[in-house]
Amino acid sequence: MNRSVILCALVSLLSVVGCTATALHVQAMDMTELGVEPNVLRGTRETVVGTTGGGIQTDAYIQTALARRAQMPTRAKVAVAQLYWENPGLGSVPTLYSRLDKESKETIRKQLTDRKLFSSVSFISEVQLSYGGGAVTLDALRVAAADANADVVLLLINRQDTDRYNNPLGLTYLAVAPMLFVPASHYNVMSVETALLLDVRNGHLYLSAEGEHTEAWVGPDYWLDREEVEKAARKAATDQLFEEMTHQLDALAETIEKKASEA
Repeated sequence: MNRSVILCALVSLLSVVGCTATALHVQAMDMTELGVEPNVLRGTRETVVGTTGGGIQTDAYIQTALARRAQMPTRAKVAVAQLYWENPGLGSVPTLYSRLDKESKETIRKQLTDRKLFSSVSFISEVQLSYGGGAVTLDALRVAAADANADVVLLLINRQDTDRYNNPLGLTYLAVAPMLFVPASHYNVMSVETALLLDVRNGHLYLSAEGEHTEAWVGPDYWLDREEVEKAARKAATDQLFEEMTHQLDALAETIEKKASEA
């Protein structure tokens, strides 16, 4: 094996086992993408990830996490928080999705109540986020779900990336009129829907699922309706998400019922 390759491997290994918790910070990216601090997401106030000399603290956190137990009943009440991630990236802050219409809520409600796992579905609104000064954190969402007398909280996080450009025919738009009939404008929307189901009492993670869809539009610039393209991308991603989540929910229901019968 090339010596330079071996040297690089050793340097990488030393970086992982060093006194800092940088590697753990990277591992926490999938959770910090919610826009809140890792310690908040983990349901604890101690800063575990990203601290110096974090070995002991990390071991203590792992013991605490493993000590958590599922407390979800066979017919649980679920509170749903629809979150929109406007600017994807570490440190960005999600917001509650206020544009969710009644039809969308009813669709989500039906998809959840059709599963034998849930007895009722409620939706968390901004007025419920009084805990923590109104910031969208996992602690605040769990408290809001508890206020709604829910057993679990379902986080539905939407992220979208958009790309708009003109093909060579766009040069005709200099004459303005061609914007009405020349198909030179492109608008692509990639929508990613992520679901996390957590216990309200202790933050235990029951499942995670994801759906992704890219909606591509091309046509005359005048007729471009960005909102419709974004809505179509989100709907397709949500449908894919619930298809994946349905299998996990059914498996979870069987596990919970089995444990209940053995108790």
